[in-house]
Amino acid sequence: MADIYSLGVVIVELVTGTKSIPHITNVLRRWTHRWNKSATRHQQHQVIKCMEIALRCSLQEPENRPSINEIIRDLSETGSTSGSISQTSLCQHDDMLGIEPLELRFHFEHNKQISCSVELTNETSNSTAFNILTPSEQYIAQPDKGIVLPGGKREVKITLQSQESATQVTNGDKFVVQSIKLKEGLADEEITDRMFNSKGSEVVDEVNLMVVYDPEKYREEEASKVTLGLAAMIAQDTCIST
Repeated sequence: MADIYSLGVVIVELVTGTKSIPHITNVLRRWTHRWNKSATRHQQHQVIKCMEIALRCSLQEPENRPSINEIIRDLSETGSTSGSISQTSLCQHDDMLGIEPLELRFHFEHNKQISCSVELTNETSNSTAFNILTPSEQYIAQPDKGIVLPGGKREVKITLQSQESATQVTNGDKFVVQSIKLKEGLADEEITDRMFNSKGSEVVDEVNLMVVYDPEKYREEEASKVTLGLAAMIAQDTCIST
């Protein structure tokens, strides 16, 4: 039954991107962001079912965990539209902040700052506060906190500090964009980390932005330098020999 427990851990990581088990509502909202707010009831049901299977696999007492046959049956049901919908409330996405893109691409350049932009769109009737969590100090988000007014947009500039080599940048680094509905009358400077404490009364959306870096341009530049260097050496040797 240890293998069943491990399977539960794998399912959680595949569905949530983390080994911890967040609240199912937050999981649904994250997936709804990734579906660009176009998720159907059936798609949301599939996410709920996978999380339910993972939780059962992770039960403390081995005898309470499902058998592999039960897991296969339940997973098969997720592909059918005839299965019953869980009592878990399906996600409403008319109050969610739009985030584009969900993948941050950096084109690496030797010893140069490089940046990209994230656009936050608020198509709701409420002001929304946001907070950007960076994976390490080599990244800077400007602004890292603020407010997006109803019907408004905000651009966040993500900067990667200058690095000596491409190996210092890691594919898979993860930013987290937190957002909450906001009461009127607050200004950007009044937005604090404490407001995004998930233990509060407001629902805190958390969306992961994955980092992908492209060292191809850097490699081309380095190859060009090597080629020019070799050409110069050959030219110098030719001059000496003549």
